[in-house]
Amino acid sequence: MADEIQKLAEQSNNASGSIERIVNTLIVNAGHVVEAMQQMQSVTDKQNQYISCTEESVVKVMGEIHTSIQSIRSIENRTKELEKARKEMIVTIAGLSGIAESNAANTQETSGVITNVSERFREVKQSAANLKGTADILEQNIRKFKI
Repeated sequence: MADEIQKLAEQSNNASGSIERIVNTLIVNAGHVVEAMQQMQSVTDKQNQYISCTEESVVKVMGEIHTSIQSIRSIENRTKELEKARKEMIVTIAGLSGIAESNAANTQETSGVITNVSERFREVKQSAANLKGTADILEQNIRKFKI
């Protein structure tokens, strides 16, 4: 029986050593797990920082895109206004062209009338000169009778 107790003591001793080795391995492994978790926490914290920075950048870019869209709409409205003004100017210029053509026609007509009036004045002047000549002759003939 002492042999059996000794065997049991040895087995118990061996089992105790195995348990101790297993516990030590578990402790070491638990330390590695804790280190890995700390590293994962550090990586997660960094990723959260990057996400925050990215979010800020996206918000900033979205604001700039909104501003750009407003500027583009403003440019579009101004372009429409300029196009409307251009069309109005074309209509005005066409009207002025018509007026200029009418003025040119009126000027030609007036020039023709002035030429005609000038010709009539020459004729009247010539007739007046002829009449004066006739009056002079008549006056001379009347003087002949008075003498």
